[in-house]
Amino acid sequence: MQYIILDTNIFYDNFFMESNRFKNIFTLNRSCNFKFVIPEFIFEETIKKYDDSLSKSEVFTNIAKIKKANKKYRIFEFDFDIPNNEIAVQKYREEFEKILDKNDVEIINYPKDENTVQEIAKKYFSNKKPFNKGKQSFQDAIIWHSIMDIFKNSKDLDILHFITTNYKDFAKNSDEKEILTDELSIDLTNYPNKTLMLYNNIDSFIEKNKKYIDEIENENKKQYEIQFNDKIEEIVK
Repeated sequence: MQYIILDTNIFYDNFFMESNRFKNIFTLNRSCNFKFVIPEFIFEETIKKYDDSLSKSEVFTNIAKIKKANKKYRIFEFDFDIPNNEIAVQKYREEFEKILDKNDVEIINYPKDENTVQEIAKKYFSNKKPFNKGKQSFQDAIIWHSIMDIFKNSKDLDILHFITTNYKDFAKNSDEKEILTDELSIDLTNYPNKTLMLYNNIDSFIEKNKKYIDEIENENKKQYEIQFNDKIEEIVK
């Protein structure tokens, strides 16, 4: 089985996963060979980033201006309440869960290994990836150990595709954004029969796995044509 994990930064520009890129991911997830999963930390961090982004925007200020102007000019024939940030974020959480559930995306719980915190601390104090000198990368460390937990506990896992724009903490350098850093590669030596593939963006992942997407879409098209023809035959009879 091939697992797909998207880092939090992949959701930044499309919080509701409506782009064709995400549709391709969902297409793969509906096949027998791919499984789109999201670690619980990434799920929660995506909601936090939505909250942060919404807080920095002027959405509520602009809505208030429209509401005030509408009282004067009556452009709209209805009035409306202005939601606050907390309500909007809770609504997003619910919608996010619905989208994942609708597309059979599994949320993987936080690592339960009692040594996880100790391992993260060791990397932090020794400045090992995903930590860097002068930068605290605890979020990335939790994500990485979530991935290692999946490696450890997922018996059906053969290949894990990890898509992240954060090459500074996961990749070798800016010229090798899709090659895992040596320090993190050491963690994978405990799982010789499993492979991690690193991608700097969804487009790169889709390009390298397009044959699978095309196969699934062609098969879906065939099934649709068969069902359509069967219905036509029933009508003719």
